[in-house]
Amino acid sequence: MATLKLTILKAKKLKDGRHRIRIALCHRQETCYIITRFSIDNESQFKNGQVVKRADASVLNTKLRSLLNLYQERLDKIESKSLYNCTQLKNLILREYDNINKSLERPPTIEADSFLLKDLSLSTIFKTSSFIFIALF
Repeated sequence: MATLKLTILKAKKLKDGRHRIRIALCHRQETCYIITRFSIDNESQFKNGQVVKRADASVLNTKLRSLLNLYQERLDKIESKSLYNCTQLKNLILREYDNINKSLERPPTIEADSFLLKDLSLSTIFKTSSFIFIALF
């Protein structure tokens, strides 16, 4: 069973002393981390998976919770999670957003068919068509 939770890594401190908030994906006794765009100034501003002791703590917690919910929905859509390792699940969760955006940006094309038609001569197409016609009857 895969689980998601918000965390920081004390060993992964940025050069300026801040910490990136990460989403820990735990699966089959492995842990992978998804780095978020959110950061905190020091370790004391993060407790039990929530941002504390900041003026914008409620805003950050709301944004982090919605991001965590989004990733949880994507994780729930994956069937047969036991077939994947932690890294593969992480890639599937992150890749789904990219695939949705790419499909919305451009209309679907038939690249394979156009590639085949460019390489085949007209006589080859007729020979192939007659062979398929004969094979069907």
